[in-house]
Amino acid sequence: MAEKEMRTLSNGVNMPEIGFGTYLLDNLQARSCVGQALQDGYRLIDGAAFYGNETGVGQGIRDAMQSGVSREDLFVVSKVWKDSMGYELTMASFEKTLRELQLEYLDLYLIHWPSGDHELDRSSWQALIDLYKSGKARAIGVSNFKPEDLMPLFDMESCRW
Repeated sequence: MAEKEMRTLSNGVNMPEIGFGTYLLDNLQARSCVGQALQDGYRLIDGAAFYGNETGVGQGIRDAMQSGVSREDLFVVSKVWKDSMGYELTMASFEKTLRELQLEYLDLYLIHWPSGDHELDRSSWQALIDLYKSGKARAIGVSNFKPEDLMPLFDMESCRW
């Protein structure tokens, strides 16, 4: 891969512009493909609980690390799915993701889709804020949110950190 272009997030964390996505890979494919992608120079790995392959993704990351790739050079992304919305379920989903990936922290943790229930979204967002403040997630955000899905989050006092 060519020299890695980076973008700086609003909190100062640097993120590679190009990453390797793991959607539609089973665990065996994920292990092989993630390991190869990291050996080929990718440093951003994009996954999600919904993909059902975080164990394989974690094994691929471990394989690459055993071959000399440093965890500090990686940018690992995951997402909480709609069936795990709400504070407690989001926290439990995050911990399961860490266990399956065999990591101590994530570089970016996202709400994958809005739930359709603004209170659940707000509660999950609070969980992400707490994960960020604890250092378990270096950055947080949302994906697939329309402006009307974001507005309830902007109304939260804790959104102003």
